Amino acid sequence: MQTQSTCYKATSIGKPVGILWHDTNGGNPKISRYVQPSDNDPKKAELLKLLGTNPNHNDWNHVYHEAGLNAWIGKLADGTISTVQTMPWNYRPWGCGGGSKGSCNGSASVQNSPFWIQFEICDDGYKDASYFSKVYQEACELTAYLCKLYNIDPNGTVVYNGVTVPTILCHKDSAKLKLGSDHSDIYGWFGKMGKAKNMDGVRKDVAALLKASQPAPVPPPAPAAGSDDIKPGDLMKITGTKYYSGASVPAWVLSKKWYVASVKGGRVVLDKSEDGKSSIMSPFKASDLAFADQNRVSQVIETGDLVKIIGTKYYSGAAVPTWVRGKNWYVYSAPAKSNRIVLDKSEDKKSSIMSPFKRSDLAIVKKG
Repeated sequence: MQTQSTCYKATSIGKPVGILWHDTNGGNPKISRYVQPSDNDPKKAELLKLLGTNPNHNDWNHVYHEAGLNAWIGKLADGTISTVQTMPWNYRPWGCGGGSKGSCNGSASVQNSPFWIQFEICDDGYKDASYFSKVYQEACELTAYLCKLYNIDPNGTVVYNGVTVPTILCHKDSAKLKLGSDHSDIYGWFGKMGKAKNMDGVRKDVAALLKASQPAPVPPPAPAAGSDDIKPGDLMKITGTKYYSGASVPAWVLSKKWYVASVKGGRVVLDKSEDGKSSIMSPFKASDLAFADQNRVSQVIETGDLVKIIGTKYYSGAAVPTWVRGKNWYVYSAPAKSNRIVLDKSEDKKSSIMSPFKRSDLAIVKKG
């Protein structure tokens, strides 16, 4: 969060009724150009490694920037396309300015004012169609997530200050409705790509993502770690670090796969190792185990499930930070025939990553 910015400090909490897109029109795809951690952030060093450092110190996390957005989309330090949240979703942004009818930023004089959550997409000078395609997909996925979070109809409208406003729009649209300053984003980028992209297409693509995120009616899946259906004889790997008692598990035990001897509720006793050379006859929590057969796991993970990350890489191959691996996450989307699983909120509700992983790098903690 950019807690040092004037917007973060001075804005008010409102009621999100839609999502508004921007692009930076700055020719720099790096998020670090605009986003840097606050000086007192306990994770500052880790965040700088993830984001990259802005040597010019002209990011937006300063009091002299009279603007602020809820999130930014662009490249992390390793080139991965990602979303970085910079204000809580219910904080009113200072993003689109205003017009004669008011502003999609909402109103400071109205308690719990309706407003449009806003994010910037870091453009590359409108040059690379491949980059555009990636950030467009990221923006659609973020918008779908927010629609789901706040029960927003992507094809809906809101009557605001006497004006009928789409729930999903861009800065240029807000200007046309006299609810924003005179800007051309994001249509300037759409036009440069030579594609028939427009906000109607965005709304259609977001609606399709929301529809796809709904779990299909399928027969009950095979049992998975964390369920009550683990059976004696199942081959498991240990994904936690503690025995059922709370004592630490030695590294040599963690390195092997083990057969289940008995199951009682959430207490699973492991006995012989897969190689037949060891026997531990020790209890573990079911949530600290995963099926060694990854194909079995991949048939089970569904939207809404709570999972832990047992791999070390995002779907793109970029390294997963330690703090992300230290939390359990809810599945945002898990298409049945895809190996790409998008994780969203943390179990403690304090974080959101909206990032894809391989199915084989995840283990179920609890079914949704």
